[in-house]
Amino acid sequence: MEEFASIDDPGPTEWVTVATFGHEMDTVVVGGRLREEGIAFRLLDASIVQVAPYLSSAVGGVRLQVSLRDLDRAEEVLRDCGVELESAQDGNPLLKWFDKRTKNLPLFGGIEQGRRLLLASSLLLVTLGGVGYLWSGLEKDDMREQLSGREWCVRSMVLEGKELQPLSIQKVLHIEYVGCEEIVVFTWTGHVKLPGLNTAPVHARWSEVDGHVEIYSADTLGEVYEGIYSVSVSPHMIALRSKRLLIDGVRLKFSVPF
Repeated sequence: MEEFASIDDPGPTEWVTVATFGHEMDTVVVGGRLREEGIAFRLLDASIVQVAPYLSSAVGGVRLQVSLRDLDRAEEVLRDCGVELESAQDGNPLLKWFDKRTKNLPLFGGIEQGRRLLLASSLLLVTLGGVGYLWSGLEKDDMREQLSGREWCVRSMVLEGKELQPLSIQKVLHIEYVGCEEIVVFTWTGHVKLPGLNTAPVHARWSEVDGHVEIYSADTLGEVYEGIYSVSVSPHMIALRSKRLLIDGVRLKFSVPF
């Protein structure tokens, strides 16, 4: 919708753009002078620029238009105010391209150009936001897929700079795992099995949090294992690092009873 700011109604007329401004406030002095001279004018896209300043350049700024019959007088006023004039034939090539391709669209083309651009920008932001949300969901699923249903043979554990010697008692090992003393197992249901320290294997819960893994509700050794871990994982290796603990491991090829 066009925004009028004139001292009277000049009736049907042909409007031409004589200058553009970055913000509506920049037109106050010029508008006052035009009113003093009895020159009707209007401002286009002022509300668009006010609502979305980042679109100012895209819509061509706030456009000051006057009647074609007042053009010479208006240009003289603007020169006196030190305002750079804009030829009625000039325009933003990008804006012209956008207008040409959207003005005949159903339900969309009938909207004033500036508001059309604002709507298109909003739709683009929503679309990009949706893609980002879906992508983050895929990343979460990808991490869960890489961790879950696989068994990781622990090569080393370092707690606050001191290497630990994990030893689980009452553990069950298949003969295929001779040479792998301790394992870490993540399940799809959010459970994780961790090595004991001269204790039975530790059972805890896990979840994905903003690209990290949180281990919590451990049945024992919570002071060692519970926390937020950064994860580096490949098809064959894994590294889990919290503020206190580093667990380094390699993937086993066969299933191990949980």
